Amino acid sequence: MSTSVVFIFLCATLWTGVSSYVYQTIGMSSNDNQRLTLQDAGWISWTTGTDQYDNSQDIRVYFEAPTGTKILLVFQDIDIEQHSNCGYDRLEIYDRITSSTSAVPERTVCGTSENDFVSASNVITIRFKSDGSRQGHFRLLYTVFNYGSNCSADECKCTNGRCISALLHGDGVNNCGSTDVSDDDSVCDNEGYTVLAMHGNNGQTLTLEDAGYISWTTSNSDYANSQDIRVYFRAPTGKRILLMFYNIDIEDNTNC
Repeated sequence: MSTSVVFIFLCATLWTGVSSYVYQTIGMSSNDNQRLTLQDAGWISWTTGTDQYDNSQDIRVYFEAPTGTKILLVFQDIDIEQHSNCGYDRLEIYDRITSSTSAVPERTVCGTSENDFVSASNVITIRFKSDGSRQGHFRLLYTVFNYGSNCSADECKCTNGRCISALLHGDGVNNCGSTDVSDDDSVCDNEGYTVLAMHGNNGQTLTLEDAGYISWTTSNSDYANSQDIRVYFRAPTGKRILLMFYNIDIEDNTNC
């Protein structure tokens, strides 16, 4: 039976498994006055093991994403002591790196819900301050993104115009922000993608760069009957290869 198969390869320095990104959690409590680098996406909480914060705390952490990007914060799960001006417990978000106790934050957060925060540049400061009366918890989702008319080969474009890492696409977490229903609908721009053909390269070693398609032929035609083809693929040193099965129709059988 002849039918078709097309899948996308992506060369990345961080290997997360096929279509499943591993989100790291950054603990505020153990990183006071530290400057941390953000890549792709992850969680920010009180510790790496618990969202519940301690009383009588004043912690400040500085975050930096790659030049030219911005940082999206989604307040996924928060319960910070409510007050009319957040005078008891609070998160303070600054659109810059600052250690000044008199600096005015761009956002002060308490209560149980908050709108997304989008940074003006690639750096932010988060300060957490609590009094001695009541404990709560917070869990923030951060995503590094940029705006562009065309996203790069290793990015997907959200319907709100944000370009996020292709590693985050369709992993069950919405990295596009609350103005988008889901990043499942984001478009992974394939303009200019190379199509590598299995047919005609039997026994060959092919070098992969950035991202592209692997198919039976360069024209994505159905594969032929009675074939046994083996192709070897190599990515640059220090990178691994993510395969996403983009469009497959291979004759079904219980044990293949």
